[in-house]
Amino acid sequence: MRFTNCSFTGAPTGTQSAGFFLEQTSIITNATFENCQFTCRSTTDDTLEKRTAGFLMEDQGTTISNAGFTNCTFSGKNTALAWQRWQIQNGPADFPIVTNVLVKDCTMLSASDRGISLHYLEGSNAVFHNVAIQGSPAVGIYADVNGNGFKFINVSYDGGGAAQGAYLATSLNFESANWLMRGCSFTNLSGIGLHIRNALKTSTFENLTLTGAAGSSHGIFVDDSLATTPSSKHVSTLTIRNSIISGFGGDGVRVNGNSHTIRDCTITGAGGHGVNLLDESTLRPVASLVQCVSNTITDCAGTGVVVEGQTHTIGYNTLLRNGEGIRVRNGILRTAGQASNKSNTIIRNAIYGSSIPSGSGLWEARNPAITNDPGPNTNTYLNNTVTDWAVGTEFRGFSNRIQNNIFFFNTVTNFRVLPSGLSALRAGWNCAPRVSGNQFDGIAIDYSKDIWYNPGFSSRTPGDPDFYFLGPLSPCRDRGTTNGLVADGHTDLGCIESGASEVASWRRF
Repeated sequence: MRFTNCSFTGAPTGTQSAGFFLEQTSIITNATFENCQFTCRSTTDDTLEKRTAGFLMEDQGTTISNAGFTNCTFSGKNTALAWQRWQIQNGPADFPIVTNVLVKDCTMLSASDRGISLHYLEGSNAVFHNVAIQGSPAVGIYADVNGNGFKFINVSYDGGGAAQGAYLATSLNFESANWLMRGCSFTNLSGIGLHIRNALKTSTFENLTLTGAAGSSHGIFVDDSLATTPSSKHVSTLTIRNSIISGFGGDGVRVNGNSHTIRDCTITGAGGHGVNLLDESTLRPVASLVQCVSNTITDCAGTGVVVEGQTHTIGYNTLLRNGEGIRVRNGILRTAGQASNKSNTIIRNAIYGSSIPSGSGLWEARNPAITNDPGPNTNTYLNNTVTDWAVGTEFRGFSNRIQNNIFFFNTVTNFRVLPSGLSALRAGWNCAPRVSGNQFDGIAIDYSKDIWYNPGFSSRTPGDPDFYFLGPLSPCRDRGTTNGLVADGHTDLGCIESGASEVASWRRF
């Protein structure tokens, strides 16, 4: 079945006057729509069910399969395109079904609520490709779906300073996987740029551009808050990469859950933290196995990276001019008196403060919301460069490993280990002069492993090609312990391996 150059127009009033209305047990299969117009003329504000849509599909058993929409325009009062179950989540076999559907090179025009609404829907392999969302909907994409393989590619929406970009979730307590959002642009937003909730997993978000406006919330929020019982499904194994996130009032990237990757992103100007890894509920598994690597995080009012949870890797990041550098702390205590923050690896990060040093560069903190918080412990800090802060570093946890770092040009302290952090400490091969006498360098037993000389950077100016590279006469060259990484014994101190011993694979995660 093929529809070409058709116009489908609804009645001028009423909440069900969609341009095209597909309801209970109706089926469209093996059909294409090309250069068609779907128009809802009604100005009735259907705030609850949002049926005033250009194309409305609802109720159980209603199906669209093996269908395509190309060069079409969808116009509606509340929603441009609405595939949904009356806003009622009854569960599997009682939702509309969408399978193998392509919406390509289309325009969505919505006056108030949603550009694309996929609400309480089942299906798989629905693709929205090269879609422009226009008008003034409160959210560009709203998808609460029980299904795999949904894709949003090159979708664009300018929120006009008063909208949210995209909301993606799964219906009831089901899991959905293998979603893809690529090349999408959600700009000038007042809400969350991209909100991902339970229980989406094994999905990828890449090459995104997200821009906040005044009063905006987080850039990306991976939100596990709907997991309210031990048996709840959880958000997990998401990849966020190669994206630009700027100007949001909250955190740049705020993350719950496990086994995520945040990689090769540029995060700037957040009113909160750059990346905030949260461990905040005993009803969920401990936050763990997040890789936050190869990102550039600049000019955020809060901390560049906040690390709660266990077995995370924070590495190869460039952090410039944020309120603080990297903060490691407990989110909650799962067992009284025992830290939930441990076994994290903080490796090869460039952590620069500012030309007027303030704040802390790399430190382990107690959480003021936790009574008798013991602080983190048993974390590894390797080959980081921390300069131009007030407090360069401060470590309080026992059984830490602190090696091959450069802590220099900080005004109050460079390398501070509190008495609680001396127990089972493995430290050495660091470049860190004392600023005052009230700090420990943590390796008093064998000072021969450390140096106190100027590290001899080629440049300490962010943006220079040689920023944090070691000059040819730097005493930090070939001075480090190999940590089992190489066999030749030629390891530099700091975040960048310079000179003849440079190992290319160390430059990126």
